[in-house]
Amino acid sequence: MSTPAQRRPARVPVRLQLEGRVLSRVEAMWGTVVNLSTVGMLVELGFPLAPGTDLDFTFRLPGDEDPVTGYGRVVRRATPSRYGVRFEGLRDDSVEKVRAFVASGEKRA
Repeated sequence: MSTPAQRRPARVPVRLQLEGRVLSRVEAMWGTVVNLSTVGMLVELGFPLAPGTDLDFTFRLPGDEDPVTGYGRVVRRATPSRYGVRFEGLRDDSVEKVRAFVASGEKRA
């Protein structure tokens, strides 16, 4: 039996367009957020990234005109095209937006 401290944060499956850039590169990147939690996201990209890579990102939650913006770090490669990204910082009211969205997704599950 796991304790609350051992449980992974709830993850909500999504299909959200991701825009941003890898901080070590100049060019923009695009991809898809495939699941979202309060501490990070799983993203699908068309190019490889190494764990430890830092990136800026923006995506929009369904029904919200204002984007979620922040920066994160790749912490794992889940498949050849999917990467776990831990949030290192969310800007403005993005923390509360993500928290509310994930909580509403948990209630639907």
